[in-house]
Amino acid sequence: MDSADTVTVHVSADERYELYIDGTLIGRGSERGDKKNWFYETYLIDFPQGSHEITARVWALGEFKPWAQVSVYPGFIFSPEGEKYINLMGTGTSEWQVMKMPGYSFLSPEQQCGYGCGSGFKVSVDGSLFPWGFEYGFRSDMWETPVVKDCGNNGFIRKPVGNVHVMRPAVLPPMLEKPVNTGKVRYISVLPDGDVRLEPISEKNNILSDENPLKNILTKRNITVPPNRRIRLIIDLENYYCSYPKLNVSGGKGSCVKISWAESLFESADLINHTDKGNRDEIEGKYFKGTGDTFYPDGGENRTFDTLWWEAGRYVEFIICTESEPLVINSFTLTEMRYPFKPQSVFESDDKRLEQIVPAAVRTLQMCAHETYMDCPYYEQLMYIGDSRPEVLVTYALTKDDRL
Repeated sequence: MDSADTVTVHVSADERYELYIDGTLIGRGSERGDKKNWFYETYLIDFPQGSHEITARVWALGEFKPWAQVSVYPGFIFSPEGEKYINLMGTGTSEWQVMKMPGYSFLSPEQQCGYGCGSGFKVSVDGSLFPWGFEYGFRSDMWETPVVKDCGNNGFIRKPVGNVHVMRPAVLPPMLEKPVNTGKVRYISVLPDGDVRLEPISEKNNILSDENPLKNILTKRNITVPPNRRIRLIIDLENYYCSYPKLNVSGGKGSCVKISWAESLFESADLINHTDKGNRDEIEGKYFKGTGDTFYPDGGENRTFDTLWWEAGRYVEFIICTESEPLVINSFTLTEMRYPFKPQSVFESDDKRLEQIVPAAVRTLQMCAHETYMDCPYYEQLMYIGDSRPEVLVTYALTKDDRL
């Protein structure tokens, strides 16, 4: 930039993007729509004088995507306003480059927990292949010149035909993103030899204690897991959350960390049955059958592993396996993700039992409200009309925000 300026930029992708400026996350999208209503987000970005890195991590999972995710064809558009900036930084006009990010593989929820799940395939990230520092403009000979396809169809003035995106401005505010500052570790054990999903939680195997540093994995930093350990750990978030997990580690070359999610533990080891949850506060004698992501540290310092899509549930299970090198867990954080509405009305009743239900009911609606309403954030994530109608009516009763 010859001089400091604030630039208006329109951004969209098929299927999803994360936008970074000089390594800082600016926003996520695209807001979910359909082929004739493909939304773009608008950002006002302050650029100081000098050079800058504009980077986007774009994912298009095809048949691996969440059930509710629509796609026309994979692509990304970064469109600044003003001819000067279009030529300087616009996709299709300036010298953008692309590369397929190495290190990713994918695993279906059915392979993990035995039942169908519409939240999409989960990621497995090999740290020895991952392009660390990609958000800062990772330097590599893997960068290629992108293929320029459609320039972006303005849905208000064009009626295009064929396999194109008809683009319209996003109608929703950015999703709420805030730290999750709750939860506690309820179980730590040595990892059993067999299938962990078939191993019930047993208090006699629980090595949780005040002296065990993993007890504080949600609040403490720089927790060292010694070499050649096989550990199972279960966290109770004490409420339902939709959130992006982020794990930062150092060392631990050859180790593996799997982080799985569940709404509740189950009363039987039957991998097909996912209805026998019983009392959701209880874990003793129950089975953890969840779905999640797997990370393989490469031994480097301050490696941050994250997911492409948010996870959902109340319980989080860690499976940590180290080899000859200790693994330092620098931090594990959760960022809640949902539609940012807050109740603006008050419910009162002569029957105080009904008043006690309201906080749980409001929380349920919040967890099912994202870029669309959805029946369940853990399973289908789909906007069934039978679920969405009461969600809309309750929204009208709770808040003046009717954008969703």
